[in-house]
Amino acid sequence: MPAKQLETKLAGAVCYGGLDLSSTTDITAWVMVFPWEDGENFSVIARFWVPESRLHDPHNRYRDHYQMWARQGFLIPTPGNAVDYAYVKAQILKDAQTYQLVDLNVDRLFQAHQLATELIDEGLQVVGMGQGFMSMSAPMKEFERRLLRKAVHHGNNPVLNWMAGNVAVKMDPAGNIKPDKASSQGKIDGIVALVMALDRLMRHNKPKTSIYETRGLTVI
Repeated sequence: MPAKQLETKLAGAVCYGGLDLSSTTDITAWVMVFPWEDGENFSVIARFWVPESRLHDPHNRYRDHYQMWARQGFLIPTPGNAVDYAYVKAQILKDAQTYQLVDLNVDRLFQAHQLATELIDEGLQVVGMGQGFMSMSAPMKEFERRLLRKAVHHGNNPVLNWMAGNVAVKMDPAGNIKPDKASSQGKIDGIVALVMALDRLMRHNKPKTSIYETRGLTVI
C-alpha cells in the first residue's frame, strides 16, 4: 500500500514515535511505528523536514533528490536556512490527534530539549533516549531481525528507502551495535528515528523472540 494511503488507513491506530532532530541545517525525522496484531509486523509513517535553502544549495549533493521528494510531498521544506521546529511540533501534535500516540523517544542532545519540553506541556508522553550502544543496540537488532522477516511496512517511502541504503553500523567489543552517522554513505536520520520509535514499541510489547540475527542491514 502506498505511503500516503497508509496514513489514511492507520487513522485511529495505536503507535509509538521517534524524533531525530539532527542538525537545524539538514533533515529532521519524525517516525511512527504501528504494531500489527500478530506482534511481529509493523507499519511505519515517516515525516521529514529540511531547510528550504538546502533544496537550492549548489554544495548540497542531494539537492536534486530533495527537490523531487519535496514535490512528491515526502520532504517538507521550512523557510530559511534552518529547520523551523514549530513546523515539527505542529505536525507531531496533529499526528497525536489523528493516531493513538502512546509515547515517543527523543534524543538527549541539547537541541531536542526545548521541543521535548513543549510537547510535554501539550500533554504528550516524551522519553529521552541516548544514542550510544547501550540504548540503541537492542532496538537496532530487533529492527534488523524484522527487516529480514519482511515485517517492516512503510508504503515504499522513497526517503526512508534511501536512508536505509545509506546506513552503516558500528559494533563495540561486546557485540552491541548502533547506527553510525559518521561512516554512513548519506543521511540516515529516518532510520535512527525509526529505531527510536521501535524502542518504545518494544518496551510496551515484548517481541516474539529475543534471538537477534546480526547480518548486515537490508534495504527496505
